[in-house]
Amino acid sequence: MESRQSKCGSTEEPEDRLTGLPDGLLHSILHGLSLKDVVCTSGISRQWATTWVRALATSPVLDFMDRAFVVRQAPAQVVALVSLYLKRHADQGAPLDVLRVALDGTLGGAKAFGHDVVGWVAYAVARGAREVEVDMTPKQGDRAAQHDNTVNEEDFFVALPSDLLLARNSLVRLALDRFSLRAVLSGAPAGFAGLRSLSLSHANVTDDEVNATLSSCRLLEFLSLRSCHLLRSVRIVGHKLRGLDLVTCLGIQRLRVTEPALESFAFHGDIIYLRDSDNFSAVDLGDTPTLRDVCLSHIGFGNMHLVPEYEYGFFRFSNRIARAKSLTLCSVGLKLPGEQVETSDVFDALNHEIYELDDCIYIDKFGLDCLRLIKVVNFQGTWAELALLAFLLQGAPALEQLVLVTVEEEQGASGDTPLKLILQRVSEMTEACVTLCGPSEDRTQNPAHTRFYHME
Repeated sequence: MESRQSKCGSTEEPEDRLTGLPDGLLHSILHGLSLKDVVCTSGISRQWATTWVRALATSPVLDFMDRAFVVRQAPAQVVALVSLYLKRHADQGAPLDVLRVALDGTLGGAKAFGHDVVGWVAYAVARGAREVEVDMTPKQGDRAAQHDNTVNEEDFFVALPSDLLLARNSLVRLALDRFSLRAVLSGAPAGFAGLRSLSLSHANVTDDEVNATLSSCRLLEFLSLRSCHLLRSVRIVGHKLRGLDLVTCLGIQRLRVTEPALESFAFHGDIIYLRDSDNFSAVDLGDTPTLRDVCLSHIGFGNMHLVPEYEYGFFRFSNRIARAKSLTLCSVGLKLPGEQVETSDVFDALNHEIYELDDCIYIDKFGLDCLRLIKVVNFQGTWAELALLAFLLQGAPALEQLVLVTVEEEQGASGDTPLKLILQRVSEMTEACVTLCGPSEDRTQNPAHTRFYHME
């Protein structure tokens, strides 16, 4: 809006030029604005907010996922707002294709607003939505306080009723954070039949419930399980999965995946097992002939490396990633036995004699002939990291790009002298393009892999 000044010097009311725009043009503009943007810009036109409400009431996409806006509002305000707009949408009788909602899931929030949240999901399913996403991630400051309560605190989860997904529906993608599917899975949920993408975060699902879910999702192509701490022995066999993410499911002790169509696999966590146990395979990826993209992140939450009879199953993935073209590694928790290494000895890790890694970090010798890209995230230039780099560079003759992403806290780390020297030495060892950057500077393939370490 522009302010005009009269001949007498007084300022007239600002001119509202947007009000004069055709309704169709206004609707087109407003359809592309998030809730936060509408609130921030509502002062530029008297009709801006009301026109946006009308546009939203007839839109096939209802998106309330702006967490920057959500964290500034009390959960009760967000719940009231979403419920109001869904009612107006229902009054218009408009079709619904997508519903996305973010809500602060601070402990107790599920108990207080669970009925409302279930109502949103039920409305979307009844209206024929193809995509439903509800994210109840707590505010940043509340996550640590809730971490120990996520397994046993029933009030932490929103329980979906048993009849919600009994009938077939239009759902293709379902993403739920802090939900319980126990009642739903007690029956035969035909509502899962058309799903192609399923993401469960902080869900209290068990091994058997995951199996039951997969049995109901015959068309599933992508599965993501994040922070599902009740999982112990995960078995994913005989489906059509093309993408699988297992992120910080810290209770997993055994993993078996047999998915011949698998193209992308991301594992962020630790699998710890007794090395001397008979007939015990902690990790079994089966045959993955189409696998092209792998992310492995050993996060070292426990102190099991202090107990000799235990071993991290993280490294047992190695013999199944030989066909991958892209490999992302996170070296947090990676350690080599022995005394403290002097700084002057760090660079010795980059010579060709470091091939004695088998006794140190339990990596089988294998070829990575297909690898074109290797990315190491949270890179600090430790001796163990350099040893791993030397091993990988020798095993990947066709490598085209090596990306070293430094830890987030070390601003300007890429300019530090030790890292500069490391970069120079690594560059001399390979013909591949070597890049050293921070997380925010990562513009390479699969930058999303970098986020896993920083999500918790």
